[in-house]
Amino acid sequence: MNLLEECVLYLKQYPVYEKLMEQFRKKYVSLGHIGGTAVILSVSKEEIDQLEGFLGAIKPASDGSFKITAGRFEKALKNSRFGDISLKELLLAFFGEDIKTKREQQELFQENWSSFFETILSETDCPEMRSWLEDTLEKKRNGYQLLYRKYIEDKEELKKVLFNISQAANHFPVKRHTKMRLPVFAAKITGNPHYFDETEFAGKLWMTFLSCGTKIEDELSAAERNWHCLYRVGILKDDLWNYVLTYGICGIKEDGKPHSGLEGFRKEKEPIHMSLFMLGNLETAYGREKTIYVVENPSVFSALIDYFPENISVVCTNGQLHLAAFVLLDLLKENGFEFLYAGDFDPEGLGIADRLKERYEEAFHLWLYEEKYYEKAVSSVKLEKNRLSQLGNLSTPQLIHFSEYIKQSQKAGYQERLIEDYIQSIRERKKQSHEF
Repeated sequence: MNLLEECVLYLKQYPVYEKLMEQFRKKYVSLGHIGGTAVILSVSKEEIDQLEGFLGAIKPASDGSFKITAGRFEKALKNSRFGDISLKELLLAFFGEDIKTKREQQELFQENWSSFFETILSETDCPEMRSWLEDTLEKKRNGYQLLYRKYIEDKEELKKVLFNISQAANHFPVKRHTKMRLPVFAAKITGNPHYFDETEFAGKLWMTFLSCGTKIEDELSAAERNWHCLYRVGILKDDLWNYVLTYGICGIKEDGKPHSGLEGFRKEKEPIHMSLFMLGNLETAYGREKTIYVVENPSVFSALIDYFPENISVVCTNGQLHLAAFVLLDLLKENGFEFLYAGDFDPEGLGIADRLKERYEEAFHLWLYEEKYYEKAVSSVKLEKNRLSQLGNLSTPQLIHFSEYIKQSQKAGYQERLIEDYIQSIRERKKQSHEF
């Protein structure tokens, strides 16, 4: 037995030295060098005797603890028969392992972290995954914390999830000009239809990956933002619950044939809720005439289709812009149709109109957004300051100008009061096109 082993054996006879060595180890890890003061609480008379047998007389602090500096211990060590042993050597031998400082631990972690992701990047054959992962790691973007926590928790599971996301991205249905429901797609890629569920880690990272670089409408809920990201790559989720109310809208399926269900509703002069499921099967959509009337409220929608049952196409957003509404309007715009939009004259209504104008540009036109119509539609509903402040976010010049009427009166206007004006406007338009 060498001198170092003998010293360790001597100290380990007394539990109080276990406490002392543990304190010195923590200080070394924290400080990066031997130093600091070890504080030992709840020391018995016997343990005091054991400490004094090596360190000499010691006195408790005012709180009853005993404080021993690393310097004092090293001095006692030097004056003993173990004088050739340093405290650092003693700590390493006492715990039987290499003790790394916090800085060394951080450097090692960073080295292992970099090596792990370099391997992932070199093994993936998916350019989308490579681009997203490099950007996320470099800029610590959204998703970085998910990667970090899973890396700490289970590196192998993280590697497996990243591989599966790469495989999923390589097989996006949109790349084959088709669509697929999420559970079916997940089962095809991983064997588990619930693998990409939002409650699972894989699902959370998957949605973060999909949302990267995707412009999403601000007014969409979190669920619809996810639907939007999935739909963009040809994947459908909860597609029966996401719909838009329409009248006089038909479509052509991907096989080039008319959608017989939509044709039937138009023939029967009945409105229909077009679901994301239905829209996902359409190649294009069309209306009865070049102009599609888009309204915010169902009561206005009903009045228009009651008055013009034969020759009008109307879309109702029902006060919200669901993904289904965007998908339908996108199909209509791509097919050369234009929109005449009417909504409530309040901050939220103008905000919806502004975002639609930004999205559909020259194909989108505001309908009866004039002072005389505001005065007719204005109500007694007083707008609070926090709602009025939303008007400062508008970007469409016509809406910015129109919002001044609302700011001055601080009252909302509702389109239900303009139903007769909408009908008269349509009548005049149809006379000009010789439909009446």
